[in-house]
Amino acid sequence: MEDRYLSLWTYNLETLLAEKLETIMSRGTANTRMRDFYDIHILLSQKQPDETTFRAAFQATSRKRNAEGKIPDLEKILNAVKKSEAMDRSWENYKNSSYFVENLSWTQVMESVLQLAEKIV
Repeated sequence: MEDRYLSLWTYNLETLLAEKLETIMSRGTANTRMRDFYDIHILLSQKQPDETTFRAAFQATSRKRNAEGKIPDLEKILNAVKKSEAMDRSWENYKNSSYFVENLSWTQVMESVLQLAEKIV
């Protein structure tokens, strides 16, 4: 056994969720990263973020990525994403190619995303 140490950098839940939600907000209906939607749903099903920490992380992420101007339109953007037939089709394709998604519907996933966004709006 060697006598050495490994240092790992990790993100807290709030920062991870903030980065995923900011990506969804910024890409809107042009988003092809279905994994972000899935990750938000799964993470929220396991643990709820601290709201104050999450809001601060979302603001910081949006500022760093020059997306602060989109925050007032977050709810509108997410509703457009939810209603998009193209996004629904992309979700179905992702679901069919990802066994772990099982029977999770686009509506269920978007409800989780909208629930997370309520902590911002």
